Amino acid sequence: MKSGRRIIALALSILLVCSLTTAWATQTQNPLVARFSANDMAVGYVYVLSTREEAQAVFGEPVSRETIMQEATGEELETWYYDGLDLIFDGEGMLTGANVSSPAYVGPRGMRVGQTAEEIISLFFIDTAIADDTVLYTARYVDALGAQLPPFGELFSLDNGGFTLHYAAPSAPFSNEILNDPMDFIYEELASLTVMFDASQTATEFHWFLGPWAE
Repeated sequence: MKSGRRIIALALSILLVCSLTTAWATQTQNPLVARFSANDMAVGYVYVLSTREEAQAVFGEPVSRETIMQEATGEELETWYYDGLDLIFDGEGMLTGANVSSPAYVGPRGMRVGQTAEEIISLFFIDTAIADDTVLYTARYVDALGAQLPPFGELFSLDNGGFTLHYAAPSAPFSNEILNDPMDFIYEELASLTVMFDASQTATEFHWFLGPWAE
């Protein structure tokens, strides 16, 4: 049984297995639930690539700001800090990332900190035919990189009994060159979402960003 294999592979509790089983049942009833994409990246209904002005109109003046220089690209990134929310802007002043640790802020597809694994996993597509017990869906596995090729959804267990849920997708369809030889997909612009869960399978924080994984 698939849920039995997951508990062995992830060393997670019976509670998580039940949550995943319920999520699969929900998907059976609603098979049109989509894979994660760049269009999902939002916080407080402010979407990725919004301007500083648009973000400030919703969230107000940040508690503090910080500017850092990316060594690899030379681009300056500006982070705005709020209570339980960080917003990250690129060198052109466009929103490219968010870190959320407060239930006050709604995230992709309406998710919030404090929701259960069942509630959040059910928001996205699950490919129940995949044999790998940690993968919810994937384009395919890239052996040379030891990584799934986006779009994918994947689970990772943690030493503290919790786990992370990670989704990734290209912001635009990969070229045939990348599909034929995906070694360089990490240099493409990717949308990424990570949700952290504690041992009770409750979401404690989530992060999303837009950009290449390799700088």
